[in-house]
Amino acid sequence: MHKFFILVFLGLFISVQASSNTIYLVRHAEKAKGENPELTKKGEQRAQQLAYLLEQANVTHIYSTQYKRTLQTAQPLIDKTGLSIEYYDPSQLQEFAQKLKATQGNILVVGHSNTTPQLVELLSGQEVKALTEADYGDVYQVSLINKQTIMQHFQIPPIKNNNQPKQQPVENGVNYVKVSDRIDTSGQPPRELLQRIGHKKYDLIINLAPPQSHGSIMDEGGLVAQTGTRYMNIPVDWENPAQKDFEAFSHVLNGPDADKVLVHCQINMRGSLFTFLYRVVHEKIDPAIAHEKMALVWAPSDQWQKFAQSILDKNNIDFTLL
Repeated sequence: MHKFFILVFLGLFISVQASSNTIYLVRHAEKAKGENPELTKKGEQRAQQLAYLLEQANVTHIYSTQYKRTLQTAQPLIDKTGLSIEYYDPSQLQEFAQKLKATQGNILVVGHSNTTPQLVELLSGQEVKALTEADYGDVYQVSLINKQTIMQHFQIPPIKNNNQPKQQPVENGVNYVKVSDRIDTSGQPPRELLQRIGHKKYDLIINLAPPQSHGSIMDEGGLVAQTGTRYMNIPVDWENPAQKDFEAFSHVLNGPDADKVLVHCQINMRGSLFTFLYRVVHEKIDPAIAHEKMALVWAPSDQWQKFAQSILDKNNIDFTLL
C-alpha cells in the first residue's frame, strides 16, 4: 500500500486514463466528544482541505452516512460543487460497493474508521491496514479502468497552529513552490494560466506527468507553444520512476534556453522530487536545504523513496530520505 503526504490541492491523481471512474474514500475529520458529535475546529479545517483537494477532481457524487461528523466533512465540497448529499447504510457495505462500481463519474465517500478500510478492500480487492481512532486525513483513491482496479493511499497533513489552509491562487497553479530564482514547481496549471504563461517569462516548461493522466490538458504543448515558451513532456510512470527519467530531466535542464523553468506534474509530487534531486546532484545544493522545498509538498515513500535514494547513492550524496 502506498502512503504519500500531501498538501491541499487538486485531484490526487495517479496516471490513469481520462475515462476512468475514480472513487475517493475518507474517514470523517476530527470530531468532538459525544453520542453524535460535530467536528472540532481542527476537523472543520481538515474538511476544508479535503474540499480544496477535490474541487478540481470532477466529483459528480458525494456519499455520506447520516452522522453530523461525516456530513460536516463532506459539506465544504458540497458547497463548492453544488452537489446534493447521497446517503448510504454503513451496515450494507457489500451492496454499496456494487452500487459504487456501477455508478458513472467520480465519487467521494465519507465514512468511519471501521467502514472506510472495509469499503476500500471491497472495491479494490487489496488488503488495507485498519484505521485507529487517532487516524485522520487518510484519502484512498480507487480507480476503475476497463475492469482493472488501481488503489492509492494518500494523506492530508496535520493542521498546524489552527490556521486555515492557504489556497494557492490560480495565477500560480496548485501546490506552487518557488524553489529558486531559476526553477518553479507546481501541480497541473489550469488552461487559463497556460494560455497566458508567456507573461511569466519562462524559457521552458517541463511536464513530468504522462499525457493520459487524470486531470491533464491534452493540448498543453500547443497552448504553451503559442505563447512562445518551449515545452517538454517527460512522462514518468508513477508506479515505476526510473533512472532514465531523471537523466532525461537533467539533460533538458542542463541544456540551453533553460534559465527560467517551470516544472510541473499533476500535484507537484514528481516535480518537487525531480527538482530536489536535480538541485542536489547538478547544482550541488546542500541536500538538507534542497529538501526543505520538497517537504512543502510531500514526503516520498515506497517506490518514490527508493527511487530518490538510489539516485542520491549513485551520486555519492550522503543524505537519507526518511
